[in-house]
Amino acid sequence: RTPITTIMATRAQVEQQLIDFGFDRSYIQRAFKVYEKNYGHSYNLEVLTEIIVRLQKKDQARSDPGNLFEREVGALNWGWRNYSRLRRDSFYACISRALFDDDSKESQQNVRTAVYHHVAKTMA
Repeated sequence: RTPITTIMATRAQVEQQLIDFGFDRSYIQRAFKVYEKNYGHSYNLEVLTEIIVRLQKKDQARSDPGNLFEREVGALNWGWRNYSRLRRDSFYACISRALFDDDSKESQQNVRTAVYHHVAKTMA
């Protein structure tokens, strides 16, 4: 099959090309909804491919409770930017010192895990 290179391809042609690329049909349908809402019905394969990749990344980020926590807490502008680092001046060290009077990496990791599970449970 010849790849589609024109912006004026039909929806069926573009959809078939995306299927040939190996994308899941549910992502293809979601991408078409986003595309049509923003760009209309003159389909561009590159833009649709980018939308699918972004949808996949978004879904992956939602499935990781750590990312959810970091996104929600990041919006509070508390000043911490890298929540994954376990250092003596990190977000988790502050909580660990306040709760357990211990800011070891092991204690910080325990706090981090507990926070992720709590946030994931309450946000679900």
